[in-house]
Amino acid sequence: MNEMNGNNVILEGLDYTKRDFYIKIAKMYFIEELSQQEISEAIGVSRSNISKILKACRDLKIVEIRVNDTSSLGIMFQEEIKKLFDIENVIVIPSGKDEEHTKIQLGKISATLLDSMVEDNSIIGISRGSTLYHTVTQFSPKNYMGIEVVQIVGGTGDLNLSTDGHELARTIANKLNAGLSVLQAPLFLKSSELRDMLMKEPGISKVMKKAQKINIVLLGVGTNHEEDSAFIKAGYLTEDESRELLLKGAVGDLCGKQIDINGKKFDAELNNRFIGVDLDVLKKIPHRLCVAGGVHKAEVILGALRGGYINSLVTDEDAAMRILSLIKT
Repeated sequence: MNEMNGNNVILEGLDYTKRDFYIKIAKMYFIEELSQQEISEAIGVSRSNISKILKACRDLKIVEIRVNDTSSLGIMFQEEIKKLFDIENVIVIPSGKDEEHTKIQLGKISATLLDSMVEDNSIIGISRGSTLYHTVTQFSPKNYMGIEVVQIVGGTGDLNLSTDGHELARTIANKLNAGLSVLQAPLFLKSSELRDMLMKEPGISKVMKKAQKINIVLLGVGTNHEEDSAFIKAGYLTEDESRELLLKGAVGDLCGKQIDINGKKFDAELNNRFIGVDLDVLKKIPHRLCVAGGVHKAEVILGALRGGYINSLVTDEDAAMRILSLIKT
């Protein structure tokens, strides 16, 4: 039988310090790729304790996430953004040959970062968007227990349903063998009165209560530039309305809500018709991972950073360069 005594652990007749024991567990999980259950059975420590030890390994910097293909320029951008906004993780990848290639690479890196955040009994919230689609499709999680996934914004009725919040939540829940809570509602309603009525419906209010317990959230951002606006494509905004929002200072949306470049919630009529988790609730979630790239997203990413809505960011060099340029102007 294995025992833990103060800072020492007696394991198979050997006397390990607690740190050495944690390192052993980390190597079994991250290098040998054993599941938490397999580690538990191998060393005789409960699975719940294995999960706690792995989290402690990240907190104590025994385990750190590193991306080796980041350019020297990207590393410089990472350090500058991290210092300016004092956030947990910033990863800046080289911009791809086109927008789709960049999204695929952003998805690959963010999927790995997301897996490093997940532990047993996590409750994961997810928004919507084409970049998050690439995160979800490239997500190859280890085995976890007791996971729940929550769709945090209503559906947009995208022509490509694979990027909608409902489908993204379902896909990631299937990969994690997790429970699933979905919002059976559109992202926007025709009036604020209809929105207020629907938010009181039992099915919607139940999901909103579950969202209060989310500890990891996966976020994208949307721009109001008409050529790239998902809201125009979905029919929620006309090109004229999108241009008017930009002229008034609304740079785009985070989690469906319009914000300005300083991260303040924009007083837009559209926000009053929104179905989903409010930005004030979002701020209380411990791990808030934003995945977005491209120069056209820089202003709204900056707004999300300044507003304190995100504390982990995966982006590309083009967006990072523009963000830093905007700060200096």
